[in-house]
Amino acid sequence: MSERPDQATGLARTIGPLGLGASVINVTIGSSIFVFPATVAGDLGAAGILAYLIAAFAMGLIALCFAESGTRVPATGGTYAYVETAFGPFAAWVIGLLMYVGVQLIASAVVASVFVRSLSALVPGIGSGLPRALLILAMYVAFATINVRGGARLGARVVEGVTIAKLAPLVLLVVVGLTAFRPEFVRWDGLPPAADLGRIAMRLLYLFAGMEAVLAVSGELRDPSRTIPRGALAPLAARTENRTSHAQ
Repeated sequence: MSERPDQATGLARTIGPLGLGASVINVTIGSSIFVFPATVAGDLGAAGILAYLIAAFAMGLIALCFAESGTRVPATGGTYAYVETAFGPFAAWVIGLLMYVGVQLIASAVVASVFVRSLSALVPGIGSGLPRALLILAMYVAFATINVRGGARLGARVVEGVTIAKLAPLVLLVVVGLTAFRPEFVRWDGLPPAADLGRIAMRLLYLFAGMEAVLAVSGELRDPSRTIPRGALAPLAARTENRTSHAQ
């Protein structure tokens, strides 16, 4: 398919389902995936898997809404563009500002900080002070350079590589864990209270979030009516399987 710039936006539509799907998985796999399973198990025990399934079902409904919106408004901005089309520019501005502050600034800063702190366990001395600041700055400069010089095509390739690097240890953890699997660890002594189940499921929604931010590149997707549903919904199933296995 031709990747000439779109006449209306000037952006080349170079990202396919694989690139979008990798971006969705990449933005949702963070440090929380290693923390929440212990929290869920502590509150609900083996029946905690129900909370994962409830959260996945709820997020699936949200993903369907985003998939339909993306096919109808395949414009750069994603959620901003959807809200602008439905409710006007002011509502879109509010949503855009909240997403920019919450995702692009706060969440990005948290991820960078956690990464450096984790890396300091292997390389002592970079977890604080000037080395920490320089490493974080170097990461942002590197990714900014990729975005500016490489465009959407190179950015998608980098995201795919990072996604593989994130998934590989998780797959290894699941495989190794299955070798020590004991059925008594997943036996239910009874269903947990509905209030506790709902509370944990609501917290788990955070683990499945991220698609709304990734769809901001809709203006650079090839054949959006096919790419968005495939790239948005397929990773949801993969994340559900990965997290329920990890919880076990």
